[in-house]
Amino acid sequence: MINLAQAYKWQECQSDCDAVLHDIDFSALGIEFRIARAVLSDSFDEATVLMKNAGKEHSVLTKQSYQIWPLFRELRKQAAFAEVYESIYDK
Repeated sequence: MINLAQAYKWQECQSDCDAVLHDIDFSALGIEFRIARAVLSDSFDEATVLMKNAGKEHSVLTKQSYQIWPLFRELRKQAAFAEVYESIYDK
C-alpha cells in the first residue's frame, strides 16, 4: 500500500496518494510506516520527529535507507532532515 501511495505521489497524483494513505490504519504499524505516511503527506516536521524517535538502532530504517530510498527524496531536500540525520548518525 505504501508503494502504491508512493507511485501516485511521484506521478503527481497527490489526491490518489492521500486516498491510499487514508485507507491504512497506522495506529498498529511500526514507526517506519508512520514516517512513510508523514513523508508522503509532506508532513516533514512530523517525519523528522519520528526519525529522531526511531534513532540509529532501528532494523529497517538505516542510514542507507534514508540516503537511497526514493520514499525519502523530498525529505532529503529539507534542512531539518540534514540536522536530524547528523544528530542520529554523527554525519
